[in-house]
Amino acid sequence: MVTYAYLRVSTNQQDVDNQRHGILEYANQKSLGHLEFISDSVSGHKRWRERELGKLLTSKVKKGDAIVFAEISRMARSTLQVLEILECCMSQELTVHIAKQQMVLDDNLPSRITATVLGLAAEIERELISMRTKEALAKRKASGKPLGRPKGRQSAKLKLDPRKQEIQMYLDKGISKRSIAKLVDCAPSTLYNSGVSYQEYHEVYGEDVGAALKFLFNAMSPKDHQDFPFQGIPDMIYLDNGPIARSRVFQKVMNYLGIELRNHVPQGKDGRRVTARAKGKVERPFRTVKEMHETLYHLHEPETITEANTWLMQFLLHYNKQAHRRENHSRIEDWLGNLTKDGIRQMCSWERFCTFAREPEKRKVGIDARITVDGVAYEVEPDLAGEKVILWWGLFDSELYVEHQEKRYGPYAPVGKPIPLNSYRSFKKTKTQKADATDMALQAISHAHQAELTALKL
Repeated sequence: MVTYAYLRVSTNQQDVDNQRHGILEYANQKSLGHLEFISDSVSGHKRWRERELGKLLTSKVKKGDAIVFAEISRMARSTLQVLEILECCMSQELTVHIAKQQMVLDDNLPSRITATVLGLAAEIERELISMRTKEALAKRKASGKPLGRPKGRQSAKLKLDPRKQEIQMYLDKGISKRSIAKLVDCAPSTLYNSGVSYQEYHEVYGEDVGAALKFLFNAMSPKDHQDFPFQGIPDMIYLDNGPIARSRVFQKVMNYLGIELRNHVPQGKDGRRVTARAKGKVERPFRTVKEMHETLYHLHEPETITEANTWLMQFLLHYNKQAHRRENHSRIEDWLGNLTKDGIRQMCSWERFCTFAREPEKRKVGIDARITVDGVAYEVEPDLAGEKVILWWGLFDSELYVEHQEKRYGPYAPVGKPIPLNSYRSFKKTKTQKADATDMALQAISHAHQAELTALKL
């Protein structure tokens, strides 16, 4: 027989020491023997089957085992959930102990009544805590005081605080921060984050792969401003799991550049998928630009995309010169001070970059010796009419190359333009619309015939 002790707190900032002490004292009094502790950091409002308690009761315990709770509220803060947990325990013939009330609950009626009363008390307590919290926040907001952590203040606890001495030991030995990140199993950006931001405006509809690649090329290339040395090919890029990340052309270009892609995966109920760590770090600079820079557009709106990007660059120069959140220097100085020993991986030329975005595609030439690519028609050699060929065309190409039987043809320039966005093909007419059009045509012919007869009479 195994005795389990379930410890639960609502947040990571709380600890379970008090619960552990109370359970150990109760176990010594009742001579329960060795305890196997199960810790959980989750709200009691969450369904018990989605917590560590659910895993314990559904897959780990066996007939005759015992479970010790510090108090009823540690089970759940809902009367219904408390009764469900007890029913699950009784169906498996488990013994349930409540340390604070010195009780043993089983399947008899008094135990159910006691559990119901205590569960109802825990539920009422939860509602009172929620009510007092909301009232306090509303009062603070009404008085004009800010809610949440003050802007610029660091968190009281950081993710790597438990390994602070280990990290300092590696730094003393001269190991790079990127290598230390692998040793402590975290992303390099978690160990240090310069906070440098580079952004651009692009006129696109939705997520466009071409615009994304142009932006990355400009971000990784040397800048015209001497005060903005940010450049180079990174080792890794975090991005969400959208159309750009799933694009084969985008993945191919990143592979040619030697960049590892890590996609954001939403958190799943099974607990095996976690939210990408880059999400907040990517969104923070965008929010800053929106709050500090784009609000000025209400006073003076840019007339062109070029003018908007010029203003944005001036703001980014100012933003990156601001003090770092944790260090005694600016953001751009922190970025320069944390470069790898190998230095910056220089970006290739635009012509070379365009070749990365080319991908062969098998197509059949029309009988008019034309091929259409993204709404643009290209006229090839007449001998290729009706033949299956391989197209060599990239996102940034204006000319097309064709390959047939290991022979290359081209380049071919466009002979037409894509359909404008404000022009659409007419919809297929229904039978009713066709009948109406026929009636109108017959009426027009009849009127014209009557007009001719009238003219002849005159």
